[in-house]
Amino acid sequence: MLCNAINLSLSAHAVKQDFYAKRFVLNLTAILSWVAQAITDRRYRDRKHAYRVNFADALSKMKNNLVRLFVSNSSRQLLSAFVLAMAAGVEAVRPDRSFPRTT
Repeated sequence: MLCNAINLSLSAHAVKQDFYAKRFVLNLTAILSWVAQAITDRRYRDRKHAYRVNFADALSKMKNNLVRLFVSNSSRQLLSAFVLAMAAGVEAVRPDRSFPRTT
């Protein structure tokens, strides 16, 4: 009985920890993609359509490299590489492309 109570409290703690870890990764990605969007705006300002950073791709790159960011000695260079990679993964924003979804 005591073992089940300990496992339950540990699993509740693990869920809470996982929630905050995901929020941290989302917030860090949002900050870096904001910087990448500024680069994208300058890079693609002479094109027909506006371009925006692909947030899902940026989040995937961040999840795959988050630990490397904290254990690396050259975290500034790694952050710069992340921002440039996010600025390279863009998609065109086409006006009037919102179609209603049928359920």
